[in-house]
Amino acid sequence: MLLVGLSIGTTFLISAWLTRGLIAPPSALWVLDHPNRRSLHELPRQRTGGLAILSSFLVGALLSTWVGQSAWAGEGLVAATSGLVSWESLALGVAVLLVATVSFWDDRWGVPPLLRLAVQVVATVSVLVTGLGLNDVPVPMVGTLSLGVFALPVTLLFVLWMSNLFNFMDGMDGLAAGMAVFGFVCLGMIVFAHGSLELALLCGLLAAASGGFLVSNLPPALLFMGDVGSVSLGFLVAVLALRAIQQGACDIWVPVLVFSPFIVDTTVVLARRLLRGARLWEAHREHAYQRLVLSGWSHQRTLRAEYCLMMASGVAAVIYASAAGELARVVVLVTVALGYAALLVGVSRVEVVRHGRKMHGQV
Repeated sequence: MLLVGLSIGTTFLISAWLTRGLIAPPSALWVLDHPNRRSLHELPRQRTGGLAILSSFLVGALLSTWVGQSAWAGEGLVAATSGLVSWESLALGVAVLLVATVSFWDDRWGVPPLLRLAVQVVATVSVLVTGLGLNDVPVPMVGTLSLGVFALPVTLLFVLWMSNLFNFMDGMDGLAAGMAVFGFVCLGMIVFAHGSLELALLCGLLAAASGGFLVSNLPPALLFMGDVGSVSLGFLVAVLALRAIQQGACDIWVPVLVFSPFIVDTTVVLARRLLRGARLWEAHREHAYQRLVLSGWSHQRTLRAEYCLMMASGVAAVIYASAAGELARVVVLVTVALGYAALLVGVSRVEVVRHGRKMHGQV
């Protein structure tokens, strides 16, 4: 365990070091994010911080593999660990690199949306052919819903949706990186409790890599992660969730609960825009965190609220995963659903109060 901690700690330090390096004077990796209709920031910021996250994660994974196959073998633990990060996991990294490459190209020069989506589909398929898939969905107190012939398209949509919703939510200092830290720590704890050591380590490495970047991304952020970071992290969330389900460490509701702050917000926004016929690809500021900032909340206050929500969602996921019976799981899911409904009403209430103050000239 000491060597595992060393790998995770090293990943954090490398991420923080690389992040600081990317903030340095302009270089070939210097790409500025200029404010647009979707932005909450007012000044241009460097937006290739995701390179630090992915690079440090890769180094940590390689270090863990080397440790598991060489150093630990001398201690007679190789049979128990077989290398905490398997070479199969590193092979899956090829898909992540494919997603990261097209995302960085998009950050640097711009990529047509259809081409970007096509590359994401290819990367997703390259992962699914390894045997990953969402074949059924358990419904507590009802039974298991078998997806049958719809398993492949549903799985494909799940990976694509998770990949892009991280990008959609990466619009405020510290938000996406914070979700990655809270989410991967929580998911890692749950899968570790079920004996999935490799998955737990991968989650720990991703949390450490995101944490090292987060140090420089807290408001006021010195740089952003860009698409190369947000889309790649979302892709990894989906892949690790599918692997956890495949290994029996959890069911689909666990990762959904863990990352529900992003899933619920983005899904609600998408549904609202579809209902009123808005163009889905156009920039907007309709996410809950954007609405709060536009209603007068500071970035720091909004981020604190989001972090509290992330922690609460993680606790709900842990309770669900450890629940002894079906009824308890239903109670968790219903409670979370009602909680989000109340939060959405609360955000609307904040907007109404702000509008009322404007009408009376108080702000």
